[in-house]
Amino acid sequence: MSDEAKIAIQGLQWFCTFCLALFTFITHRSAARASQVQQVSDKVSAVSERVTAVEEQLRHIPDPDLLHNLDGDMKAIKAELRHMRDALTPLAKSLDRINDYLLNNK
Repeated sequence: MSDEAKIAIQGLQWFCTFCLALFTFITHRSAARASQVQQVSDKVSAVSERVTAVEEQLRHIPDPDLLHNLDGDMKAIKAELRHMRDALTPLAKSLDRINDYLLNNK
C-alpha cells in the first residue's frame, strides 16, 4: 500500500471516530434532556393536582353575601334569645319561691 492510501485510511478512521463520538454525545445529551423534561413534566403534574385541589376547596367557601346574611341571622337569634332570657327570669324567680315554700312548709 502506498503512503497516500494509508493516510487516506487513517483520515477516514479519524473521521469515523469523530462521527461516532459526536453521535454518542448527541444521543446522551438528548437522553439527559428527555430525563430533565420528564422531571419537569412530573413537577408540573404535581402542581396541577395541587391547584385543582385548592380550586375545589375554594369552590366550597361561602361568598361575602352569604356571610353577611348569616351575620344578620345570628344577630336576630341573639336578640330572640335575649328576649327569651328576659321572659324566663321572672318565671325562674317564681319557681324558686314555690320550691322554697314547698321545702319549708312540708
